[in-house]
Amino acid sequence: MAHGRSIARALAGAVALLTTAAAVSAQTARPATAAATAPSIAADNTPKGVMRQMADAIRAGDGAKVKSLLYWETPAEESMASAVAAMAEAVGNLHKAAIKQFGDQGARPLTGDTAATYAEGIKKLDASKETVAGDQAIIFPPMAGEGQDDRPTQLRKVAGQWKVPVSELRRQAGDQASDIRIEELTTEARLVNEAALEVAAGKYKTAEEAARELQQKMIRAATQAAQGAPAEAAPAGPPAPAMASGTTGPSTPAAPPATRPAPATGRKE
Repeated sequence: MAHGRSIARALAGAVALLTTAAAVSAQTARPATAAATAPSIAADNTPKGVMRQMADAIRAGDGAKVKSLLYWETPAEESMASAVAAMAEAVGNLHKAAIKQFGDQGARPLTGDTAATYAEGIKKLDASKETVAGDQAIIFPPMAGEGQDDRPTQLRKVAGQWKVPVSELRRQAGDQASDIRIEELTTEARLVNEAALEVAAGKYKTAEEAARELQQKMIRAATQAAQGAPAEAAPAGPPAPAMASGTTGPSTPAAPPATRPAPATGRKE
């Protein structure tokens, strides 16, 4: 964002909500077009391997994959999973549009240094400690630095697949706070997707200009929400920029992703 804050940093709250720990780190949640600095271990169905898959999916803007790695039991929990997945997808759309319009270096005021921050997050994950007891697992992050999250990440094995339970996220935030956060994420995802459309259409001369405008829109939306006023409606426009290969969710996250995981994937039978 403007004044040294990239849009990727604005997603930090969503990623913290999604991972509940610094093992992957909020800074890992930066989509990128370049290949990962370390090889993907998507087939690794271990607690750490699943957190790596989560980081890769967030980085790619693959909302469907993000949601598939979450576990929910209630409609409220599924709404949170959908909101977080939609936000990851929206940031992926914006990142791809910014890179195409401004180039890798020119887009950084809007996207951040994705390669460096991804590598840092994976390094922290590799250094974390993993404990498993039956179908429960905990990942303890290494010593966290100032301003970093040092909470452990809890995972659950469901039908043979390790997942991040959404119930833990709701308990940490409290049901009412969680419902508010879902509304915030939905609004922010819509604004990020709107910004992606505007960047792709050439509305902004620089990434700094796009970041300032998006920041102002988010501030206005937050102010309206605090005052109980409805958020600004998104303008009509062409479809959002194409998402990363393998993403099956929608381009506009005003509603939960259309592709819903099978029962064994996300919710308890």
